[in-house]
Amino acid sequence: MKKTASRIAAVVMAAAMTLGLSSCGGKAGKSQIASKEHIFSAEKIEMPGGLDYVNRLLYANGKIFIIGDKTTREGEGENMTYTSETIMQIVGLDGTLENEIVLTKDDGSDSSEHRYISSMTVDENGGLISVENSYSWDETTGESHEAWYLVKYDGDGKLVSETDLNDIQEAAKKETGNDYFYVDTFIVGDDGSIYINSNNVIFVLDANGKYQCAIKNENASDNSWMGGLYKTGDGRMVTSITTSKMEGDNYTSETNICEIDTVAKKLSSEYVYEQNGSIMNGTDKYDLLISRDSGLFGYDIESGKIETIIDWIKSGFDNTAMNSGCTTVLQDGRILCVTYNYTSHGGGSYGWSNNDQIINILSEVDASTLPDKKLIKLYALYLDVDIKRQILEFNKNNPEYEIELTSYQDYMVNSYNDAITKLNNDMIAGNLPDIIVLNTNMPIDSYISKGLLADLYEFMDKDETINRSDYVEGVFKAYETNGKLYELVSNFSISTVVGKSSMVGNDPGWTVEEFIQFVDANPNVSVFGDEISRSEFFSAILQVCSERFINRDTGECSFNSDDFIKLMEFSNRFPKEIDYSQLYSDPNYWDEQQSAYREGRALLSVYTLNRFTEIREMEKGMFGEDITFKGFPGASGNGAVFDAYTEIAITSKASNPDGAWDFVKYFLSDEYQDIFTTNDSYRFPIKKSSLEKLAEAAKERPYWEDEDGNKEYYDNTYWNGSSSINIGVNTDEDNQRIIDFINSTENISRNDDQVNNIINEEAGAFFDGQKSAADVAEIIQNRVSNYIAENR
Repeated sequence: MKKTASRIAAVVMAAAMTLGLSSCGGKAGKSQIASKEHIFSAEKIEMPGGLDYVNRLLYANGKIFIIGDKTTREGEGENMTYTSETIMQIVGLDGTLENEIVLTKDDGSDSSEHRYISSMTVDENGGLISVENSYSWDETTGESHEAWYLVKYDGDGKLVSETDLNDIQEAAKKETGNDYFYVDTFIVGDDGSIYINSNNVIFVLDANGKYQCAIKNENASDNSWMGGLYKTGDGRMVTSITTSKMEGDNYTSETNICEIDTVAKKLSSEYVYEQNGSIMNGTDKYDLLISRDSGLFGYDIESGKIETIIDWIKSGFDNTAMNSGCTTVLQDGRILCVTYNYTSHGGGSYGWSNNDQIINILSEVDASTLPDKKLIKLYALYLDVDIKRQILEFNKNNPEYEIELTSYQDYMVNSYNDAITKLNNDMIAGNLPDIIVLNTNMPIDSYISKGLLADLYEFMDKDETINRSDYVEGVFKAYETNGKLYELVSNFSISTVVGKSSMVGNDPGWTVEEFIQFVDANPNVSVFGDEISRSEFFSAILQVCSERFINRDTGECSFNSDDFIKLMEFSNRFPKEIDYSQLYSDPNYWDEQQSAYREGRALLSVYTLNRFTEIREMEKGMFGEDITFKGFPGASGNGAVFDAYTEIAITSKASNPDGAWDFVKYFLSDEYQDIFTTNDSYRFPIKKSSLEKLAEAAKERPYWEDEDGNKEYYDNTYWNGSSSINIGVNTDEDNQRIIDFINSTENISRNDDQVNNIINEEAGAFFDGQKSAADVAEIIQNRVSNYIAENR
């Protein structure tokens, strides 16, 4: 396959949107009934317990093999010792623990053999084979020894044989010229032969572990690499080869599935692979399987076609915390997998305890037994944990509607551009969703100007459970277009420029001219520290000041203004590239970087504020004195911008707008908003009551909970170079300053890829000294104005 992130293709796509979407809008579409295909139900099997972590789950002949680690600690402090074990648990499909075997054991001492299982798989007879690495060190001689072994177990977990892989290590040195040998992946063929992938070379062994031959990736380089090893449904052994390169300013990559030919001792029969997702071994029905965020698919190598096996969302199955190494499709079509009962931390982050692992056996449901539900289509480039969980809960509990997810992350083979192009092409063809999860890389303003999105204020005002005054209305106001709200922002952060009040004054906001004068008045001090290049500064200005040069309400542009010209010229003061190797070679670099603002070696910090506690981190730690949220030069108001992590919209032609609103309004609920009321959520909630809870949490000392749930408090510290500073906890005054800052912010951050591409293309002529900033600004003004006009 060949993927090209082409600007030309993107512009053509934008033009196609002009023609294809101009007729969209109007009455809602006709209601559809949700499909009942590819839906599975889950039977949960309780884990036997006793493992700290599950590395692998295998299946053969009606038995589940769970391979995991367990660490036992004894003593305290310097007298603490530990023993680490890798254990195999054999479990029946009814959950009965049949046997438990210790595969490796390490007492933690320097002199003992340290062995770990690199990988394990099922062999052709239903037994198990593992590749294991051993390391030992002689305290007397100081010599170390490393070895690799091929270890076989029968179907009851009994050790059958152990073969030293010295031959393959020597072959690896010869083939790669590298003394370092490791096992990336390995797999067993139907005839018992063994294939090991190491450093872009496939080593083939017979069933007894004797070395046979090596098969190279002939194009191996830093830009070409071999993926995993897989067995197709008809027994062929294949691997994936990906090659990338730069063509001008465009990054391209090609991926092929290649058969492993042990007779010719080479890779052959290359098949183009244009899919995204994790590749898995095939089944009797499919060459290979592909696991994606949206489902599990069967893949045909020659035709490139995929077929849905299970739809995770419609099945009500949360695969967010699925252990990818523990998924197997059984011969009868059922799916065996391991998931974690995770806890959401808000904003798409989550965590789990290794004790909360669950074995699931998924069986396809007879469609005739399922009730009819009205279909709600939801499109997303990327689906975070919180939205996915709510979709699952909505589908489970709503008797009238069912959400069907199209995750365009599945089409993100090379870049976001692949996914955005696919999404826009679907919309051009009239395949509009009811709900769309927006992303800053999407042409949101174009969607709005073409009437594709519904005004959410109309839904809010009709809903008796929603009162706009309960929310941070400044956020609503900032995201309005012509007085209407087309995108719901449920949580946010704020980006701004911070400096010492003694230097920048107490009042936020400044003009471009004032900013430049301030920098010129401090000629021997770094503006933003050592790690910002010309392109990074210029890109940051484009993203946060897009509202300054493009009027969202009217579409008018002002890139030929004095402010834009001055910012372009100022960007040229920064280095074209940063020599990080030279920076990091200084042993004192990190300490000096942490103390640069406090000691006056750097003037300003581009800062993303997402917690109340950060005001003290900056004043007591980072800067060491009072600070001012000065804002970006030229931006209106306080100069800061809202950054949205999740934006949700309802389309103007939704077939089930009421059902869509039932889903969307959850993100305004106390249940959802309160996810962001802890200091580790790193997001501000949009509901005032939740924001107040987050402020109160900032007034409490940090703590951790012991096994009995008791709070163990500790000091809130900030590291400044090599010293630690106790910065204390927030006061009511600290919190009020943050709230006032939030309420005074009125700009949003936008990242229109097409506008940025135009600007960067033309700005290059100025940075290379070929044209003046004024001439380039005029060209940018004309091109962006035409682009905006064509897409409104």
